[in-house]
Amino acid sequence: MEEAIEAYKTAIQLNPRLIGAYHNLARVYINKQYFDEAIALLLESLHIDSENAYSHFLLGWVYGRKGKFDEAITEYKAALRVNPGLDNAYVNIGWVHMQQGKYDDAISACEQAIQINPKNEVARYNLGVLYRSIGKINDSRKGVEHALRLGYEPAKKMLKEIIK
Repeated sequence: MEEAIEAYKTAIQLNPRLIGAYHNLARVYINKQYFDEAIALLLESLHIDSENAYSHFLLGWVYGRKGKFDEAITEYKAALRVNPGLDNAYVNIGWVHMQQGKYDDAISACEQAIQINPKNEVARYNLGVLYRSIGKINDSRKGVEHALRLGYEPAKKMLKEIIK
């Protein structure tokens, strides 16, 4: 991984406007859980291109993992302003709301993701998890089964728990 870090840093030095290098380096930092470094890098990329949906999306992801939920939502919404069809931004907004215990908002976000992409397996799965959290077991089973039909393997375990 250290070689990758150095290669991406070199690419950025050679071409500071190469946004893909920022994204790739940020993903390496994220994998190593160097979240502060990833944040700094993504903010730098947004100074170069403030309308880059993926920079906003990645930044939202990092903020969410750091528990900075308001900042995460802000970045996901910025990504959606640039690319309204970014269904995974809605999935992640749903995840943030889930962490905050805002189940109605989380359900709404997952439904928006599914409206954009009916085959979004994570949105289907999360919707099932959310329904289970609020006691709607039949809706939960349907969501998890749909995720499983789409090939989302973690749904197998959840489905076993639901049908106990």
